[in-house]
Amino acid sequence: DVDGPVGHANLERLRGEYPLPPTLTIVSGNLGESHHYQLLYRLPPGVRALNKPLDRYPGFGWCKKIDVRSTRGQVVG
Repeated sequence: DVDGPVGHANLERLRGEYPLPPTLTIVSGNLGESHHYQLLYRLPPGVRALNKPLDRYPGFGWCKKIDVRSTRGQVVG
């Protein structure tokens, strides 16, 4: 879940360091501000992610305005 211009800039930096595969992108959230969207990925079997902001994962403190949603997380369409 990418929130606004800050999140988008951080995602672009993240893509420069960790190539991300193409995926489905859903525009969401605040339509008055650009760059609110969600990227959907399937994790490999046995891999789990926690529902929390990416900047709270070790080593990703600079990734502000990007949230991870996984098992028991929610995306409403």
